Amino acid sequence: MAANAMSMRNSFSETWLSLRFELLKHLKRRRLLILVALAVFLPLFPLIRRPDTAVEFAGSSLNFISVLIVISAAMFAGDSVCGEFEKKTSLLLFPTPQNRVSIFAGKYLGALLCTFLVVALWYVVLTVEIGPLYGWGEMPADLWKSFATALIFSTAAVGVAFLVSSFFKRSISATIL
Repeated sequence: MAANAMSMRNSFSETWLSLRFELLKHLKRRRLLILVALAVFLPLFPLIRRPDTAVEFAGSSLNFISVLIVISAAMFAGDSVCGEFEKKTSLLLFPTPQNRVSIFAGKYLGALLCTFLVVALWYVVLTVEIGPLYGWGEMPADLWKSFATALIFSTAAVGVAFLVSSFFKRSISATIL
């Protein structure tokens, strides 16, 4: 029983190590900063021609969220597996005493957390826009349902991007597809 608990704790620490490495890699490549800038500035475009109601404003702003999710999934998870083989870093990574499942779980969770951050930032900016423009009482009730749906869609998009990345040998091909 104690061996299972120790093995589980080692697995979580290995996954955490891989997750931290992936997050630092996304920060170093500036992908996260680029998508954070997109998530902050793109919701401001409906302000050019302001709709009459808060629901119309939210609808016009949320037209681009599915594209942003796909772009985020492609940027963060598109080359996560094939990039290791293309750059030959897998030769250093896979012989380590770290479990392969924890490596892939950390990579997936890193891409998923970055995508969640971008989506959440989009919704925060949208909420902060709607409040002062239309009043906090006019906040659409379905906005939180839309946020939950966007997170579910993000999970699926990152999973598909991760799967596509495992089939290709070149990272640019996987990211584009």
